[in-house]
Amino acid sequence: MGHKVRFKEIEKVWDWTNLHHARAAFIGDNTDSNKRACLEALAREKMKDDPHSVYWITPFPVQTEGKTIEFFDLAVFEALPYSSEEATVGSEDFPKRRMDFLQKYLDLVAAKKGEERTDIIPLCSYLPNKEGAFLGYVRALETMQDEHKKNYLHDEFSKLTHIPWVYQEGKGYHYVYENTPSDAETLLSFLVGCWAFWSYTALLHEPKDLLLIIEVPSALAQIETNPEFKQTIQEVLYYLSILSNDITCTSIVSTETFFPIPELNIRHHFYWNYNSKDFDWRLEDNRGYFPDSLIKSWSAGEKDKALWKDLLECDSHILSFAAEGDVTSADSQHFNENYTSSAVEIQERI
Repeated sequence: MGHKVRFKEIEKVWDWTNLHHARAAFIGDNTDSNKRACLEALAREKMKDDPHSVYWITPFPVQTEGKTIEFFDLAVFEALPYSSEEATVGSEDFPKRRMDFLQKYLDLVAAKKGEERTDIIPLCSYLPNKEGAFLGYVRALETMQDEHKKNYLHDEFSKLTHIPWVYQEGKGYHYVYENTPSDAETLLSFLVGCWAFWSYTALLHEPKDLLLIIEVPSALAQIETNPEFKQTIQEVLYYLSILSNDITCTSIVSTETFFPIPELNIRHHFYWNYNSKDFDWRLEDNRGYFPDSLIKSWSAGEKDKALWKDLLECDSHILSFAAEGDVTSADSQHFNENYTSSAVEIQERI
């Protein structure tokens, strides 16, 4: 059974498992707002229905000692032919997106090494009716003469056979990508997590109601970031966000910047206090996008206030989410004095 999310003091509900509502963006500072606390609350509520339904792609380390770690083997998925009945996703664009993930991965493997792709990635051949293209590249390694490059590629390829997802009670599965000084290395690690989740959903044989929370690498979403890297992020997030067209998967893209939200055509936007310069709310020209009361709260350093915009219905609501259940009032025109609840609660779909 699906669910609707209700935020305290707001009568409007978020029908987040409905295809037309299954994509949301959370824009806000990871430290100076309660954005992440709200995401964790949403994850907890979702897990009350199914404790194995929430997945995070995140840069924030999680405790692994004593935790269950499940490993996803992308090489096994890539061994399947492009016409395989094992892949259950129905989109006709599935083969194209599958190839695109692989090609983006190979581009970044070369970029991480500081090499032109043509100088390090060998040409390959494969039989699409029997296998995926990745196996062709694996075989091509054996023909390489440069042992240093060959060993580098072997090490990178072998990482795809044991992609870790750490399970935490009440929080879900976490893929923690590497956040390094190297943009290429960070993006490569982020891409692998996105690719693994996308591939995992293609192999689901039983209906499963999923929640995916993707925390975008902040260093790769800045104005000065390599445009090619930003394009890769945008395209990968698009592939993940439209999974809801094929399966029951709610996706939340969490970012500290406006990019890449406008490019993703996401209906529900949740704005928290943020410090990005790509659409600075402190500038007079941008202030008209936010209610004066919200600007006042953010200027005062309040972490709990956020603005929820439904871009299709063209309505907006100021909400208040205080961490650890410390519920406070918010000045929303949709405020209902008779409604009381925890900061976030789930309402059964009627």
